[in-house]
Amino acid sequence: MTAPLHFHTIGELAPLIAAGHLSSEELTRACLAEIDAHDSALHAFITVLGASAIAQARALDAEIAAGRCRGPHGIPISLKDLIDQQGVPTTAASRVREGMWPNATRR
Repeated sequence: MTAPLHFHTIGELAPLIAAGHLSSEELTRACLAEIDAHDSALHAFITVLGASAIAQARALDAEIAAGRCRGPHGIPISLKDLIDQQGVPTTAASRVREGMWPNATRR
């Protein structure tokens, strides 16, 4: 791959992860580095869960190494700040919702 990882599609990256040519942790760290390098100018992210993303990537890499690949496995994603996630504040980019945490029992 000559282009940076974040320029590739899921269709290009997932087979590399499944085959062990690229780790989910490596891809996740590359994406986090891009966020770190550019978000101060772009302001595209409200909450970045870097440590959690790396921990999840390591767990997915272990699953793949154990032969349990579940399709396009180990691709990092970002969610709009309108989607409730347990343990993560959902502000909808509004000061009115600062400190709002989703109800853990709601689905």
